[in-house]
Amino acid sequence: MASAEDAELAEMLMGTFVDDGISDDEALELEQALAHSSKHEDTLTDEERWELLGSQESESAGWSATSAAEHAAELGSARMRVQEAVAEAAESEEDAAERRLAALDAFAAAASRANASAAEAFRQDREAELSEEGARALREAAAEAAALQSAFSEAAGATRHVAFVVDRSGSMTWRGMWVHVTRQLEKCLAALHPAGSFRVLAFNEAVSAHSTTLLPSVPTNHARALAWLERLEVRGGRTPKENFGPPLAAALRAPAGGAAAVEQVFLVSDADGTDYEAPMAAARSSGVQINCIYICPEGRPVPEGMLAIAAATGGNAIAVRTGSV
Repeated sequence: MASAEDAELAEMLMGTFVDDGISDDEALELEQALAHSSKHEDTLTDEERWELLGSQESESAGWSATSAAEHAAELGSARMRVQEAVAEAAESEEDAAERRLAALDAFAAAASRANASAAEAFRQDREAELSEEGARALREAAAEAAALQSAFSEAAGATRHVAFVVDRSGSMTWRGMWVHVTRQLEKCLAALHPAGSFRVLAFNEAVSAHSTTLLPSVPTNHARALAWLERLEVRGGRTPKENFGPPLAAALRAPAGGAAAVEQVFLVSDADGTDYEAPMAAARSSGVQINCIYICPEGRPVPEGMLAIAAATGGNAIAVRTGSV
């Protein structure tokens, strides 16, 4: 007997078929077939029902196996995509690390070039600074040498009778001062008046002279005086303050036998004296000018003692820096 659901289905199908244009006979035949099918299902034995159910389950299992295989394939594909993505990410990270290393190398190279450039700029600036310092020192040396030469050359002017009193203590060897002083003295002797006379004295702890009297200003006497000066040993320490008196007194001493007396004295030293009162008074009384040339290692001004000697006798006092020697 057909169930209510079957009847409803048959009715729905018949309506559909009617809508589709089938005949009434065809519709009736379809209803009978459905009724028979339902009746036949109700008469199935348990074995037939289990066989029919097994067939359906087999079909369902086949579908499930197919679906599981498809899902496994899909999962495998998804896993491969994930692995590929991880590999791409690793490659991307490796590329990024390589780019970072390349950037660091470029920065280090740029920093090295910048440091080298800065060092070169510093070297060039320092060379320019040293060159300027050297040029300035040469200019100062030339000016100071000219000042010393000018001071010595005063003896070649109107004054005809000159005594040179030169400090030969050990401090006069500093930066070649002694050599420079002797060279300037050579120029001054060559410029002396032909009718004049001269005398050269040197002192440290003691006084020595190349002659006891003034000698005529002729080339042979000039050469002998310079040779004597070159043979002198420059020794000892700094000039003692009390060592100005004896050489000045010797230079001012009146010659015997009516010989010409000295008119100017040139005192050359890198020190200052204290025992100059007596020779200063003797120079004033005889009208002798004492000119003081101060050789100053550090460019200091003329010391008070030399200034006093020059001022008291009507002479000049100048300071010559050792950059000129």
